Amino acid sequence: MVPSKMTTEPLELQYSPLPTPTSIRLLEVLPVSGPEIHCSLTTIDLNDNPTFDAISYTWGNPITIQEKPRTFDFEAKLKEYAGTNGPPRSVQIDYDVWRFRAQHPVIPYEKVDWDAERRCRLICNGELVMVTANLVEALTRLRQWHHERPEMKTEFEATNGGPLSRFIWVDMVCINQQDVHERNSQIRIMGRIFESARTVIGWLGAEANLSRHASAAISTFLRRLFEENDYNEIDKTLPPETKALFCIEGISEADVYAIFAMFQRLWFRRAWIIQEAVLARNLILACGGVMVQWVTIELFIRVLHERNLYRSLSVYGFGFMNGKIMGKGGKGMFKSGFETIYSVVGDTDYPIPQKALEVDPLEAREFVTGVGTIRKFLEKPLLPNTTTRHRDGKKTLTASTDEDTGNLATASDASAKSATKIGSPSMKTTRQPAWYELLLSVCRSCAATDPRDKIFSLFGILEKTGSQLPEIPWDYRTTTQDLYRLTVLAVIQATRRLDILSQVQDPTHTSIPGLPSWVPDFSAGLGAAQFDDPGHPTSLASGSTTYNPFPTVGVLPQLQLRVEGYFIDNITDVAALKGCYFARTARIVSQLPPRYHPKRRYATTSSTRSEAYFRTLLADPNRDDDPDTLKLGFGFSEWITSELARVLVVWKQSQSEDSKEKVVSPKVVAYFKRLNEKFTLWKALMEGEPKEYIHIDTTTDAAVYVSPETRLRFIPDEAAINRCISPNRIKCPESPCKTRFMSRMLEVKRGHRTFRTPNHYLGMGPVSSQVGDEVWILKGARTPFILRRKGPDQYQLIGEAYVHGIMHGEALQGSFQPTPLDLV
Repeated sequence: MVPSKMTTEPLELQYSPLPTPTSIRLLEVLPVSGPEIHCSLTTIDLNDNPTFDAISYTWGNPITIQEKPRTFDFEAKLKEYAGTNGPPRSVQIDYDVWRFRAQHPVIPYEKVDWDAERRCRLICNGELVMVTANLVEALTRLRQWHHERPEMKTEFEATNGGPLSRFIWVDMVCINQQDVHERNSQIRIMGRIFESARTVIGWLGAEANLSRHASAAISTFLRRLFEENDYNEIDKTLPPETKALFCIEGISEADVYAIFAMFQRLWFRRAWIIQEAVLARNLILACGGVMVQWVTIELFIRVLHERNLYRSLSVYGFGFMNGKIMGKGGKGMFKSGFETIYSVVGDTDYPIPQKALEVDPLEAREFVTGVGTIRKFLEKPLLPNTTTRHRDGKKTLTASTDEDTGNLATASDASAKSATKIGSPSMKTTRQPAWYELLLSVCRSCAATDPRDKIFSLFGILEKTGSQLPEIPWDYRTTTQDLYRLTVLAVIQATRRLDILSQVQDPTHTSIPGLPSWVPDFSAGLGAAQFDDPGHPTSLASGSTTYNPFPTVGVLPQLQLRVEGYFIDNITDVAALKGCYFARTARIVSQLPPRYHPKRRYATTSSTRSEAYFRTLLADPNRDDDPDTLKLGFGFSEWITSELARVLVVWKQSQSEDSKEKVVSPKVVAYFKRLNEKFTLWKALMEGEPKEYIHIDTTTDAAVYVSPETRLRFIPDEAAINRCISPNRIKCPESPCKTRFMSRMLEVKRGHRTFRTPNHYLGMGPVSSQVGDEVWILKGARTPFILRRKGPDQYQLIGEAYVHGIMHGEALQGSFQPTPLDLV
């Protein structure tokens, strides 16, 4: 009998213990062809200064915007519709979007896979390791670079400032994930690992259909902005009134959709990647064969954020995901009296529109700007060591990929100079960054499979800042609740301040059970903009006070936090959470006196009600004499003008006898009722304002001077609004001032609602704020807080607040005794 052929299945990889606390394993991809990746592991010691690179990646599938082929024959249905008999029908078509969908006949949809299972085989030292598909994609690309296509490696090395190492550190294989003791010890040196790597490759995932569109468009965009080596040129290339990226010459709808899809990838949303990106000496982002320097991404996001274009990018992408036709302003083009071309032909490809994306587009912006801010404070290099130099000696942007199609952007000296101006910290900042709060705030919008990693992932950065928190148990045997609570206590102990309490999310966003109200749930997103930037703090409501820890009693875990505070007032009214934002906020403000002078004797502010209004909408950290306040006030005035111009026209029409006879539909009646409410609120806000409205040309960003004696009126009068109205159209003002105001207002609006108090304070607090809640200033805290009484001297912390007139210590002027209270 002939014996059957036997196949030997490799055994599961057995790890040998690491010999020293500074030892790590490095992986080398071997030149073995086939579907499986073969590699070897080598143990080295970081103290020997080894040469290696590192891969920064996500375990799950990083691609969230998937695509499927179209099955609906749109062209045939359109011809059929156009050829039918019947009465004429008005159909609205955006030709550019229609053309793009004809060229790119796929249907986008969202599919998020945070935690893919380890189903792929990797042969390491002849033994088997199960890894995720995304890591196999990255290692396959490395095998191409090293062994299968040497020209790709040559191109990479030529454009990235140094050779590509054969040795790679990758956590899934180089750490024995089954050994808790080894995981704990490797956490402590992970920051050093990424800082020691010669190059960190940020693996965004495999290429998708439009990956190259995204990187090429970003490179083109920045080249046009910065080639002239003059930041002022930005206004020629990107006028302030630009509403969407595809309004810019050379940027198409396909480019915008591709950019949106790229920033929806999960690499921009993982907690561990913050440390990897911050500490990297040289960070290259790779999307398949397309590579982009980190500086290119950072500059691009900062420009979009400053010009309020990132929000329009998000709106456009979300609309496209829902099958909407988007206009040049990045807004949906559905108008009364018109049908969309997709509805009239019965397009069945697009699913029911989503109310929201699972992956928030704003998180990528927060990640990129946060990483850039931390790198700046750590004085990490902005640029790689080499750039492309032309024959005339001038350094400029260059582009290429491993297929020579022009997509690797390296930044120029001009970009570096401009980067110091775009999104740079204000020179007026008087306080150093609150390191703990800054790091934790950047990490809040990122995800982690294990919620404890939201803390553990920051260990390496904390070490670089010189911050030590020995009270935190860096051990996976600690429960999430204990880790979060002990982290907060350690930060309070180290700083003698309560600024960390600003990280507390709205109660409705808490997901970890059993957390005291004063302990932030770091596993959940903050869900709201912070009133003061942790990286550049300016507010100081509690003045020079500090927090004095109270001794704990007994051996039980400290579930209550004893603090001292100053009671300010109760909340007597809160704004609605839905409806026109102007109407919701104006209703609250209109019930305040025309002069904003709260009754409490320690309030020194005496501005107009309208100034308190717009500065509260912005949670404005500037003092009264700051010239930026004036410009933002003009932007606010233009916003009010835009809100009221159409209202004024329709209201006048509604007063005619003709209109009153025609208004019969309940929907029309309700519409006119809403318009009349806005009109009434506008009239109420004008009461007590200076009689003369000072109209200043804000269409340029030139300096504006107004005499200090002049009482400015920020609520426009009827004459100012009528200037926008002509018989044929309504043309509302658009200026850099309005762009800045709108950008900040929309940011602060997220997760907040306005409120007022019996003593005429105007403020902004969490959405869960309600009538009866109390406003307090706590010793050692930068902002006021909303507290809810739970018992004698016991309070639930609802969240931080902005209260106009007390953000710079005004409330503590005089002799006041603090009240002790317990946060539960």
